[in-house]
Amino acid sequence: MTEGVVMLEREIAWDASLLGLHAEDGWEQKNGAWWITREQLDPRAMTRFMLAQDARFVTVTAIEREGGETRLDYHWDLKGVILTFSTQTHENKFPSISDLCPAADWLERETYEYFYVEFAGRTSNKQLMLRPGLEAGLNRRQIGKP
Repeated sequence: MTEGVVMLEREIAWDASLLGLHAEDGWEQKNGAWWITREQLDPRAMTRFMLAQDARFVTVTAIEREGGETRLDYHWDLKGVILTFSTQTHENKFPSISDLCPAADWLERETYEYFYVEFAGRTSNKQLMLRPGLEAGLNRRQIGKP
């Protein structure tokens, strides 16, 4: 185990029953952050867990994948350490975390507009950047629904 992972274990109350994650279970350091990829990640459990650790939500980034799905990377700052949870949509849908973490509201709306990711549980996708007449999904190879 690397020194950075050991430091994370001491500072973070890892809860395998909540997220099914362990420091030695796939975390890797790259681009100045610690990353873990989970295609079946429960974003609501992740959010509750990170907020319980007093982590600060930084952003979510989106990248179109082959087959029409979208990769979502949730970036959190925990005591000066950036933790990134990488996952993907299913039928280009994903659960919303905006009711748990209001900072995610704008980012989910933006991700909807640019990648046509539908966030389940949202009450509104009030338009942010799209001009009238433009369809959601502007950053996808194929405009509109995947």
